[in-house]
Amino acid sequence: MKRIISLALVSLMLLSAVACAKTEPTEKSFSASAAETFLTERLGGVPDDVILGDATVAASYGVDMSDFENDGYILRTVGDETLIFGKTEDGLDRAVRKYAKAVQNGTDDTLDETYHEGYRIERLTIAGRDISEYTVYYPETANENMKFAADELVRLVKKATGVTLPVVVGDAVSPAIELRHTDDPALKDEGYRYTVTDDGLVIEGAVKRGCANGVWRFLQNECGWDRLIYGDSYLNEADHIDIPAGTEKSETPVFSYLGFYDGNDRVVNERTTPSPSQNSYPMTHPGGHGFVYGKFCDFDGAYEQICYTDEERYEEGYENVRNYVASRYGSPDFFMVDVGQADNDNYCYCDTCLEVFVEDGGTNAGSVIRYVNRLAEDINKEFPGTYFAILAYVSAKKPPKVTRPNEHLIINFCYDFNCANHPVDGSECTSKIDPNGLNNKDYDELVRGWCAITDNFYVRNYGLNQHLLDSTLIDNIYDDIRYFRDVGVRGLLYELQGYGLGTKRLEKQLVYEMNWNPDMTREEYDALFCDILENEYGDGWTYIWEYMKEWALAQSLTGCFHCWGWNGHYYYYDDKFNTHFYKDRFDYYLELFDSAMLAADTAKQQKKAELLSCSVIYMGCYSSYFLEYLAGNTERMAVFEERWAKMLEVLKKNGYDVKKIPTLTAGENDLVAYEDTLFAEAWTHWYRNFDRITGYSLPEDAPIIDVE
Repeated sequence: MKRIISLALVSLMLLSAVACAKTEPTEKSFSASAAETFLTERLGGVPDDVILGDATVAASYGVDMSDFENDGYILRTVGDETLIFGKTEDGLDRAVRKYAKAVQNGTDDTLDETYHEGYRIERLTIAGRDISEYTVYYPETANENMKFAADELVRLVKKATGVTLPVVVGDAVSPAIELRHTDDPALKDEGYRYTVTDDGLVIEGAVKRGCANGVWRFLQNECGWDRLIYGDSYLNEADHIDIPAGTEKSETPVFSYLGFYDGNDRVVNERTTPSPSQNSYPMTHPGGHGFVYGKFCDFDGAYEQICYTDEERYEEGYENVRNYVASRYGSPDFFMVDVGQADNDNYCYCDTCLEVFVEDGGTNAGSVIRYVNRLAEDINKEFPGTYFAILAYVSAKKPPKVTRPNEHLIINFCYDFNCANHPVDGSECTSKIDPNGLNNKDYDELVRGWCAITDNFYVRNYGLNQHLLDSTLIDNIYDDIRYFRDVGVRGLLYELQGYGLGTKRLEKQLVYEMNWNPDMTREEYDALFCDILENEYGDGWTYIWEYMKEWALAQSLTGCFHCWGWNGHYYYYDDKFNTHFYKDRFDYYLELFDSAMLAADTAKQQKKAELLSCSVIYMGCYSSYFLEYLAGNTERMAVFEERWAKMLEVLKKNGYDVKKIPTLTAGENDLVAYEDTLFAEAWTHWYRNFDRITGYSLPEDAPIIDVE
């Protein structure tokens, strides 16, 4: 039992005499008005027998909260009184939510909880010895990543236990936590292994980045520090963690590079971001449309391709790229030049380009590769070790029959118009939705063809947000990551922008964990997802989980679709969920979200559930409005209008401009304006899909709003 309890019990017996035993406040005060407002909304008021307070009020009862974390609190029933003290406003918010749920469950007469007092891990032992007995060792030959790993270990162990580990450069002396390098090729650049013996802990890492990964994964795997490698990290509380001799683990991530387009879906993580030197650059990463954006050649905007067989174009490109490399060469974060093609399919078909096109089996990839092969060879004579990234994109997606990329080329394959509703291996696809008449099975053949001719093959996969007419990849991530590993993909970039809406934050965390453990079972994957949901939504996660399963089923009941072909209001092409299925469950889904918001542990978790419910309202209204219109059900349509108004209110309350909802890059051309009423949204935008939603033709007297 923690010391705070014994301190409190003495003073709390004197609750009727509040003025006595006062102590000087030691903590910064804050208003309890937010907590009072919450209890008023949830319970109809603050009960007379409840005492709310911050750390200053707690101190007046002889209770010292200086050892609590910012979100810490005390929630305790003493006699007829209930004491609720929070270290900060966040802590008090957590406490009153816990109290409200206890009242509703009829368990508020037995409250006795202390949250986040002291260090999360009360005692940590390795091979039977207390962590305070250990010293961290690394050799004089340590690189910056190993030194960074030692610093991270010391910092995070202190945060978890309060113990500051000493660091010694030199040979390890038991009991020791020893960092070592290994040239084991199986660990590649990122892998590690750790072993616990009677002498202590050895963390052995690949030379470039293995030691840092070893430290983070050790704390995540053995010490209960969830999502420390990526995501909203959380260190679970424990009275005692013992890591016995014989404990060992080895992991090598699937991909040499794994990244996302962020989309402002920020995560709160305890690990530190290393500098380029500490991260042992160069690190491989995929390219984009760099030939245009790097201004390496003169383009008419981004709407043409250069002639890749023209000598003058080569000389122009060589001079500009060479000058760029010269300006960056030697910098710790320089490794690669993005010379990816422009974002279009307007390739040159002059006689020479056409000859290469035919020779390589009907692909424009051949002329691009020949150009960049030459560029790489010439520039590497002066600047060795420089790599170049190009795209396998639109009519350059097919691997060339004759031409081969040299060792300095990185091929970045774009899953631009693949099916987003089924696994990328093509095993479940029934339609050819790509404009070129391809489906995921055809993409599989293309990917395998590239992997057969290059080891530097990267993938750019799309799961673009649909605000608020949404879709999700959560059901496919498990199979897709394993597929990419099995066929030989080296690096992976996901476009999973969310901007605080939808489920992209969850998808990213699943991808990262799959990168470290692709052999987890489907049951383990589901358990991981549930854990991430609980962290995201608190006690209300089970309701969100139920909705996610329903949503996945609604998607599965429609056919193949890709995540493009969308304008923020309605689908250009294929529907991404079964609207009739969704309509029938619309009310049930909102009931689930009402329950999730009531069960949330924090205001932040409630906010996340509220924001996700906006998508539910949008999709539900989209699925239902026209069918009720045909039925003449004005009462039901009025209910939908109320829900639409509530959705807009939630978005505005949380800082969104409903006339500028961000999508894709959130640039000027990627903003969506939602109408002020559901009627206006439906008859300005949705009516274009009237027949697809209802199965009936658009009535001649439909009140279409012409915005032209």
